[in-house]
Amino acid sequence: MTNEDYSKKIEGITNSIGNSYRIYFTGTFTQDVFDALSQCMYENYSSKFQLYLEDSVLDPNNYSKFTFGILPCLNLTYLSLPVEKNGNARFAFNSPGCAGLETVVLSDEMTTCPSFSGLKRLKSVSLPKTLITFPLGTFSGCSSLKSLTIPEGVREIPGSFCNGCVALEEVVIPEGVLRIEGVHLRSVQVLQASPSLKALQALEAMHSAIAMILRV
Repeated sequence: MTNEDYSKKIEGITNSIGNSYRIYFTGTFTQDVFDALSQCMYENYSSKFQLYLEDSVLDPNNYSKFTFGILPCLNLTYLSLPVEKNGNARFAFNSPGCAGLETVVLSDEMTTCPSFSGLKRLKSVSLPKTLITFPLGTFSGCSSLKSLTIPEGVREIPGSFCNGCVALEEVVIPEGVLRIEGVHLRSVQVLQASPSLKALQALEAMHSAIAMILRV
C-alpha cells in the first residue's frame, strides 16, 4: 500500500510543511486506522507528526489497547485522543514512540487517565472534566511538565503521582480531593486546594526546615 492509499484511509495527511505532518481523522477509530497511522509514520520515519484525533470515536466493539509507544516515529510531538464512550483508558504511552511527545489532549468522555510516566519532553496535558481516576505514578519522570489542573471529580491522587517533575511550578487541586499520596508539594504552588492539602504543604516545609537544622 502506498502513502497515498494510507492517506485516503485516514482521511488524508494535511498541512505538510517540509518534514512536518499534521494528520486529522474523523469517524470510527479502529485497529485498522491505528495500523495505517503506524505505516504512514514508518514510511516517513524522520518527519515530525501531530495527530488530531479528537473528532473521532473509538470503535465500541474493539476493547484492545492502543499503544502509541510502538509507533515507528521518534518525532510525535502533539496528540489529541479519540472519544471513549466507556471512559476506560485504552491508550498506552511509552518510549520510544512517545519519547518526543510534548502535548497531549485527552478526550472529554475519559474517566481513567492513562500513564505518561517517563515522557521527559511532555510539557502540557489537558485533562477532561470527566476524569476521576489516576494510575500510580501517572506523571512520574515527566521532567518538562510545568503545570497540572486536576479535574473536579477526582477524590484521590495516588503515590508517585509527579515524582521527578522538576519543572513543575503549579498544581491546581480541587477542594474535593480527600487523599493525596507521595506528592511533594513544597516547591510547587498549589491553587484552590482544600485546607488539608494546604496543611500538608506546610507540614512538608516544616519537615524540610527541621531536617536542615539537624544537618547543621
